[in-house]
Amino acid sequence: MTATVTPAQRMPGAGRADPCLRLKDYLDAFDFYVGLSDQLVERIILLENSDADLSVFRWLAKARRSKKRIQLLSTSSTYSAEKGKGYGEFLMLDRGLEAAIGNRTQRAIFWKVTGRLKVLNLEEMIARAPRDYDIYCDLRQVPLIGEVLGGNRWMDLRVFSFSASGYDTCIRGKYDSGFVLEKELFQVLTRRMHGHPCKIIPRFNVQPEVVGYYALTNTSYQSLAYRMKGWVHHFSRAVLPQFWL
Repeated sequence: MTATVTPAQRMPGAGRADPCLRLKDYLDAFDFYVGLSDQLVERIILLENSDADLSVFRWLAKARRSKKRIQLLSTSSTYSAEKGKGYGEFLMLDRGLEAAIGNRTQRAIFWKVTGRLKVLNLEEMIARAPRDYDIYCDLRQVPLIGEVLGGNRWMDLRVFSFSASGYDTCIRGKYDSGFVLEKELFQVLTRRMHGHPCKIIPRFNVQPEVVGYYALTNTSYQSLAYRMKGWVHHFSRAVLPQFWL
């Protein structure tokens, strides 16, 4: 889980910026993930990069008597706000994963979620995921349609999965060119899908069911517009899986 309780004042794209509201979002999502099956989710790593007090998360996990291994890690917030929240989030992932798992080579699989959001069917997504991959994600690329459905030539960064080695090889440090990060990482991964040993699976076989608020506009993912987009994505995933819609 990635978290920024108090975004920088100059941070572009932070429409949902009230720290109290954001902390509530994070606590609700954390409580949800703590309650997931211990067999499917053995460990939770919460990363935060605005120097927030994380003791309330520790108290919540203790109150829930969770058997999961839970790590609460603060990472450096020393980067230019003009680089954007996406840059800050992935810098946090770089540093947080290094602190959490070190340099050990392992095939453990991680699922990254934007910490304010709940992926209601995450257990199903984990249970139905392929057995072997380096990166498992949703890439979107639809000819002619442009940006009608909210981003083309785009990687959905709200939720994706990776092995430790897959992250190191395909993502770590590859996000500083100044482009929209979702588009930049789309280019990074599609290039690596051809003639590279990384095993990248570019489409989830289950449509994520996301609950929460889109930070840029403070719009609920349960609004009619977002639910209609979700229905379109769900239909295309089942009927036209060759299209990255």
